[in-house]
Amino acid sequence: MNNSKETFSNGAIYADLDNDGDLDLVVNNVAAKAFVYKNNSREQNQNNYLTVSLKYKDANQFGIGSTIKMYSGKQIITRELIPSRGFQSSVDYRQSIGVGKAAQVDSLIIIWPDNTKKKTIHPEINK
Repeated sequence: MNNSKETFSNGAIYADLDNDGDLDLVVNNVAAKAFVYKNNSREQNQNNYLTVSLKYKDANQFGIGSTIKMYSGKQIITRELIPSRGFQSSVDYRQSIGVGKAAQVDSLIIIWPDNTKKKTIHPEINK
C-alpha cells in the first residue's frame, strides 16, 4: 500500500499475515482505519524461510520464554520467544526465520523455559 494520507499513528505490529514467510506490517491510526502493508520481499527475492510455532505445557501453551536456535552451515540464528512489546502490545507467537538461498537447515534446537531441549534434524523449510 502506498499511502500519502497524513495520520497520527500510535502503534504497530508485524506478523506474517499471509503465511508467505515474510513479516507484514499493521499500523494503528488514531480516529482512522489501520494501515496494512504487505511485505513482497519473498516474492521478489525468492529466499527461503522457516516458521516455528511452539506448543508447550499447560498455562504457558505458546512456550513464552523459550529459545530457538537454528543451525545452517556456519550460521547460527537465535530467537527468544518474548512477544510483549510494551503496554498492551504484542507480536505473533510464530517465529519466522529467514534462511536466504539455503535449500536446507541443518538443525533446530528448542530450549524450553524449564531448560529441557528438543532437537530436530533438517526441519522442513518454507512452511
